[in-house]
Amino acid sequence: MYSLFGSRSSPDLREAEGRGEFAARLRARVDEVDAELRITRHAFDGQAVEILSGRLESLLRIADRHGIDVRYAGGGPADGAV
Repeated sequence: MYSLFGSRSSPDLREAEGRGEFAARLRARVDEVDAELRITRHAFDGQAVEILSGRLESLLRIADRHGIDVRYAGGGPADGAV
């Protein structure tokens, strides 16, 4: 495969780009779930809070497993824990 500059892109480069996209999507999803969790906490929707907390924990485990730093862009996790 050739890059825009005419040289062959290495499998390592393509793999790194794929990891970067995965990390970006994972961070975005963590931020989305965290924002949803904040809203449901303010609405006192206990069942939704349980579900979203589980989703957030799962996303954080995935990030940890892949060595991806998913610090919260929104100022911190919904429950105040880091």
